[in-house]
Amino acid sequence: MKLSHLLLFLVFIAPLASALDTHSAAVKSKSNDCKWPALSIEKNFEGGAFAHCLQLSATEYQLDIHPENTPINPSPWYGVKVSPNANTDVNIKIDYSEFSHKHRYWPKASVDGKQWYPLPENSVVVSNDKQSVWLHLGKTNKPVWIAAQPILSNADYDEWLKQIGKGNDSVSIKSVSLSVGKRPINQLSFIEDTSNPYFVILGRQHPPELTGAFALQAFVDRISQSDELATAFRRKFNVLVYPNINPDGVALGYWRHNLNGVDLNRDWKHFKQPETKAVIQAIEQQVAPSKLLTMIDFHSTNKDVFYTQRDSDYGKFANFTRQWFEQINHQQSAIAFTREASRRPENTTSKTYFFNTYGIPATTYELNDTSTPANVKIAGTVSAETFMKWWLTNTN
Repeated sequence: MKLSHLLLFLVFIAPLASALDTHSAAVKSKSNDCKWPALSIEKNFEGGAFAHCLQLSATEYQLDIHPENTPINPSPWYGVKVSPNANTDVNIKIDYSEFSHKHRYWPKASVDGKQWYPLPENSVVVSNDKQSVWLHLGKTNKPVWIAAQPILSNADYDEWLKQIGKGNDSVSIKSVSLSVGKRPINQLSFIEDTSNPYFVILGRQHPPELTGAFALQAFVDRISQSDELATAFRRKFNVLVYPNINPDGVALGYWRHNLNGVDLNRDWKHFKQPETKAVIQAIEQQVAPSKLLTMIDFHSTNKDVFYTQRDSDYGKFANFTRQWFEQINHQQSAIAFTREASRRPENTTSKTYFFNTYGIPATTYELNDTSTPANVKIAGTVSAETFMKWWLTNTN
């Protein structure tokens, strides 16, 4: 290169290249909370979660979605708040490719963080390999929350528990211990006579499984009512409910694990985690083994299904699971459950533990990720009604 050409490069071209590099670094730098002149993208709320964010163009942004640790069940959760500074065209790419996970949850949106709706189909474009999805939000000047499922936070649970407890003398709410992150593990109990038999209800071991969480709330809401059926049921039976066993995962937007990186529904044998240990100790302190009748653990998956033992496995109440399942499907048409019965004594799930330890029917109650809130509420309510009727009819 001639000296004159070199000087020309140094004087004019090099500064321009440097400016371009600086702009590229500023636009594409990855961070936790992203702020640009046009908008900000945040995750500083319960259920907010993404690993990194970057700006792809003036109107396009990317969120990288990572699990809390690996290996892990593929339940890619995301939760963001998008706050435009003006009437801005907003297009967001949700990207799972770094860990080769695939899109699972149809995106939900909210303008207040409380009421949620699924984004319309023409706003969502899923890639062929399902490792990314574009959300085209259009022009907006108002904040909008986007999440994998409607957010049900720890604060929402607290408010729900308060409503359950109002005006009901048989209801007790207390913390039985703390999670890894020092959040309370709450117990809701309906106890009118400590000598009565007990039922145990578990929920939210896996944070993204919201259809199961909402079904649990509908189930418990129905049991708490003051009509003749619910009143007769509570007079004869006691119920222990642990609705939110993984409050750290709920707060932090985890895919599946607790703060120690452990799947709590694989810890129902050695009880090494404070959450499962707290729940089982609370149950053992209150319930004699002969007084526990059944356990239900609410979850979500890609179908509406009861995971149970086989009828031939049961020593007592052998007809309960089959008849309850049949009555639910007979009573309501919103959701039709299937049943998958098996016996795997080596498993370390809650279902296996309660059957192995107490010899009782134990059910993992799973709702489809895609079930609508209205149908979930119907399913939870009908499940509770048929549950109460069966036990009132089939026990002395």
